[in-house]
Amino acid sequence: MSLERRATPPWIADDVCTYCPSLQFGLGEFDVAERPDPRAWPWNPERALRLDAETGVGVCVHPHKVRLPVGRYASEGTEPDASGWDEPDDAPEPTSEPPADAAAPGPRKPAIAMPRFLRRIRHPAAPAAPAAPEAPAELAAAVPDDPSALGRWIAAQLHAAAPEDFADTLAYAEAAARTRHPDEVVVAALRDALGA
Repeated sequence: MSLERRATPPWIADDVCTYCPSLQFGLGEFDVAERPDPRAWPWNPERALRLDAETGVGVCVHPHKVRLPVGRYASEGTEPDASGWDEPDDAPEPTSEPPADAAAPGPRKPAIAMPRFLRRIRHPAAPAAPAAPEAPAELAAAVPDDPSALGRWIAAQLHAAAPEDFADTLAYAEAAARTRHPDEVVVAALRDALGA
């Protein structure tokens, strides 16, 4: 194909689905179909997009969103009509009919519209904040009263800890220091102890 690689224009990227092959591939590197057909273009969860069952090429099933006419561009090596990519307000209408053996669309479920600015953002679930560890009583009793000595005390606790216990020792020393000193003093001591 003689096309140079073109990324999806921003006015189209805002309209397409988050898993659209137009966001992953350049112009002409994916096919455009009239509508979803689970037999012809099944969903591939490993690649997170619809693939042509015969060629394995990514398939967009919303020509009105991607602003390209229906065509097997990557599968057949043809060049798409890119006028919809060049002119934001003039999207070409799909020109071909769906395959004769295409599945009929099923009943529609009501869709809940997601705000456009959130469609392409995947938010992983935030981990629950870990509970602050409770310092052992003997460690809490050993915390120095002098704020200037607190950094050296934390460093001594860390030097005495085994490598596999370092994180727990640091958490316990911090919790113990917070029993006697305000947060600002503890943070300064932690920076001093860790060399920051």
